[in-house]
Amino acid sequence: MPKKYRRNSVGDYNYIYFKTDVLSFVNVWTEFQKMSMEYYELDFSHYVSALSQSWDAQLKMTE
Repeated sequence: MPKKYRRNSVGDYNYIYFKTDVLSFVNVWTEFQKMSMEYYELDFSHYVSALSQSWDAQLKMTE
């Protein structure tokens, strides 16, 4: 383990885990949002679920 990540408590490991988890989620979210805007011209941030966005994408593609 790199020297800067050497910690003593479980809370420290928990902090590192959550930080990397959030950063990974942000990376996936931004890539999905770019793909959604590129292919469907729909911003996923405006939808409650993937189902509602896929419904709008379907309606847009059938027009």
